[in-house]
Amino acid sequence: MGQFVKVNTREQEWFVGKLLSMRTHGNGSIEFEFDIISTSKDGKIDHKELKEFRKKNKGIQLIQAGKVAGIEELDPRIQEGIRLTLTNVPNILDIYHTLDVENLPQRIEFGKIEKPDDL
Repeated sequence: MGQFVKVNTREQEWFVGKLLSMRTHGNGSIEFEFDIISTSKDGKIDHKELKEFRKKNKGIQLIQAGKVAGIEELDPRIQEGIRLTLTNVPNILDIYHTLDVENLPQRIEFGKIEKPDDL
């Protein structure tokens, strides 16, 4: 629990999320609770529909065990990268407004980089 995992579904889709809990019901069915952060459908959604898609398919979701084909634990380094990314997301618009964009060079030149002879 609490680790980031990749879940493959029976519909040949996948998602990455944090496994929050697993519940067994009286009838023997199992239900997983995930905090979903990314899905295989993300790149297939039209830009105009992406915001609505994320509302429905991201965040806390309950998934029946019968819909799950497999659960893979992600490498600890990948999990740490996800944690760092989620907790340190920069606000690009705020950062842009703090930059001095008025005094940027108007001309950019490209040239040949010379290597020292001793390399």
